[in-house]
Order: sequence, then structure tokens, then C-alpha cells
Amino acid sequence: MSGYHDAILICKSNRQEDTFQPKEIKKVIQRAYDDLGPMRFAEWAVLGHFLVIVVLWITQDPNVFPGWGSFFPTGLSSATPTILITISLFMFPSERPLRLIRTREQQTRAESDPEMCLSNDASTSTAGVNDATKGSESHPKLAKVKSIPALINWDVVHEKMPWGVLIVVGGGFALADGCVESGLSAWLAEQFKIFYGIPPFAVAFIIAIMISVLTEFTANTVTTSIFLPIVAEMAVATRINPLYLMVTATVSASFAFMLPVATPPNAIAFSSKEINVIDMVKTGCLLNFTCVCVLLFCMNTLGRLIFNIAVFPDWANSLDANTTDIYNVYNSTSVPF
Repeated sequence: MSGYHDAILICKSNRQEDTFQPKEIKKVIQRAYDDLGPMRFAEWAVLGHFLVIVVLWITQDPNVFPGWGSFFPTGLSSATPTILITISLFMFPSERPLRLIRTREQQTRAESDPEMCLSNDASTSTAGVNDATKGSESHPKLAKVKSIPALINWDVVHEKMPWGVLIVVGGGFALADGCVESGLSAWLAEQFKIFYGIPPFAVAFIIAIMISVLTEFTANTVTTSIFLPIVAEMAVATRINPLYLMVTATVSASFAFMLPVATPPNAIAFSSKEINVIDMVKTGCLLNFTCVCVLLFCMNTLGRLIFNIAVFPDWANSLDANTTDIYNVYNSTSVPF
């Protein structure tokens, strides 16, 4: 309570009258907007590519009418439109193609009869047509036409692409598949037999607390990729709606408030040197516990209405066979734990 009291006192002491000036703010925003200038051809082209990929995603399998994905029964995924648009970005010109055609026509005429081109511009040239050397050096039509670059190239991608994010996300998916294929998920689900017979609310609470603590040390993508298959198998084995535990585990992976390494925003706040790790841990524990309680309340109220989590769904029965197969793999292999 003392922290909130100090914050209120600071806000009161620093408050000044008539500091809010909407006209000045509007001028600043308008000035920044004017500095942007009109949209260029490359910007319109990128916007068009974005709209095309959105339309392709929506119409691939809309479930209302047959989408374009029905023409390709196999080999398509949501990544297919992304790859197609990416290839197009590497090929689509960043300037209007008609401009390139006109420029090449002008260059052709200039190369065939440079003196005629220079004489046509004599009225606008201060040097005149007699100085052919000077005119040929300054005349833009005689300049060699450069090829128009594409919207993006590999140098831009190599420099701007967040490769670390791709490695983290891809590594998380690879770890998840490795856990399933190696039988580690089945082995961990077997160890969670201590939860069998416990009410679903208590199981969800334990999972939420455990994952909210683990996500302080690892990325939430990695945490969910590893634990979601395990949670799904445990839910099927205990005849609990898998969505009840999986949604709880997924949202809990975002409750990273305790350590600077948990998320980039925490690291930015810690880099200000206004707080230390102990302060973050104390506040983060309270925030984590509060968020877990709110999450479980929502799952047991709104979740029952939206996901119907009180009923074991029929589609989860198909997961039971996969769970049995994984258990057989585990029983037939020696797991070094």
C-alpha cells in the first residue's frame, strides 16, 4: 500500500495546471503526417501484396464455400500463400514499370541520334546544342538506364529479419516434436499420475502455477511447445476436456512478470536502473498469482460457455489412440531418466 501511496503523492506533486494543449498536439501530429508525403509506388505495391495474402488466407478453406485449397487436396498449408507472396516481393519492381519503358525508349532514341535529342532540349538548356560534350554529360536521357530493384532483396532480408525469433519459435516446435517422438511426453504424462483423481480445478491451478514459473526462465513459445502435448495427453488420460488444461497452460505462459530475462519489456524496465531484481520478484509473484486466479475464474465461467469445458468432447477420443501409441513406444524403449 505504501508504494501506491507514494505514487499518488508523486503524481499530485508533479501535476501542473493547463499542461494539456490539444491544439499543439494536433499540430505535431499533422506535421509528422505531412512529413510522410504521398504514398509511393513501392508502398502501394506492398499494401497490395498484404491484401492479396489476407484474401488467400481467408479463401483457402473458408468452410462456407469451397476455397481455392480444394483444388489442391494435399501439400497445402497456411504457409503456402506466405511463400508465394514472399517470392513475388523478391520479383515485383519497386518503381512503376511504365516509367522504365519510357526511360528505355528515351535512351534508345538518344543512342541512335544524340544530337537530335540535344537540339530538342536546346530551349531549356543553358549550354545550347553547340556544346555537345557538355550536353551529353548532363543530359539525363544519355545516362545509362539502371535496372529497377525489386521491393526487397536478400541484403535487406539478411539485415532486417529477426533471425533470433525464427530460431526460438522453430526450436520450440522442434523440441515439442522431439518430446513426442522420443516418448518423453508419454513418460512425463506417466509421472503426472499423481494428479489422477484430483478435481480438474486443482489440476488446472497446479499447471498454471508451474508454467507461469517456468516461463520466467524460458521463452513462452518454448514452454508451450513442450508442455502442451504433455498436458493434452494427461487431459485425455484423466477424461478432462483438453481445452480446459491446454488453454490454461497457454495463457499462463504469458504471465512473465518476475525476472528481467522473462520478456523483453521486463529487460527494458530493468535497464532503467530504477528497480532491482528483488523488487521485480516481489511484485511479479503478486501479479502472477493474481493473473492465475483471474484466468481460472474466467476458464470456469466464460470457458464453460465458450468451450463447453465441462463435457469431454468427442474429438478428444481420437487423441486417445495417439496417446496409447506413445505409451507403447515408451514401454518398449528404455528412457534414460
